[in-house]
Amino acid sequence: GTLAAPYTPKVEHEVDTSNFDYFPEESTEPEDDLTGWDKEF
Repeated sequence: GTLAAPYTPKVEHEVDTSNFDYFPEESTEPEDDLTGWDKEF
């Protein structure tokens, strides 16, 4: 069977971001995590 979506946003074109909130770009880099948890990753 199928299930209808509860909400279908209006999209004007393929790069339409009007359905998203604006957040300023962060200018700081996150600190390096030197714990080694990803050493074998």
